Amino acid sequence: MIRQETLRTGLDAITNDHVPLRNHAALIAALAKRHPHSIVVEETRHSAGFNCFAYALGLHIWPTYRNIAETEANNGGSRFFASSRFATWLVTGARLVPVALKTAVAGDLALYGIGPTLLHAACIRGAGRLESKWGNGHLYEHGLWEVPARYGNYARFYRAPSLAVAKRAFAAWISTHEDWPGFVRSRGLPADLIAPDADAWLA
Repeated sequence: MIRQETLRTGLDAITNDHVPLRNHAALIAALAKRHPHSIVVEETRHSAGFNCFAYALGLHIWPTYRNIAETEANNGGSRFFASSRFATWLVTGARLVPVALKTAVAGDLALYGIGPTLLHAACIRGAGRLESKWGNGHLYEHGLWEVPARYGNYARFYRAPSLAVAKRAFAAWISTHEDWPGFVRSRGLPADLIAPDADAWLA
């Protein structure tokens, strides 16, 4: 059975690891001839751990996060990236405040997923526009459902935490990982690289 192409399945076919990143912008522009869209490509450099969740929460600009992610990636891992697991921890622990789309403001979060699994995060920019990083690719400005199909079939909305709160939450989450103490020791990182406080996000 041939799967009919839609905008979202077309985006899936373009923005995967098998298609060179340098081709994504032109292919997305060409896709508009078959499936009109309002996606704007905002080219950006990729770095370790710089994914949709890190971008939406602002962690990609935090030097400590970049240090952790780069060190982990250089050793072939991704345990300590701001990941789907981290986003799920935030939501299931009621560490993010849900909002309705109609009351969401610029800077708030849209989290996409399938079932209980969160797969993608975007920042609301206002007037029906969002911005997000797609995998190892670029940043994109887009409409709510102008995202690859692999990101899921629902979107839920949350008040964006401040960067300070996001940092403390990440520190609390990462410090609970059983591999974290060994990672710090084996990589020669400072023992006080992060200062976890499981309740700090409440402040």
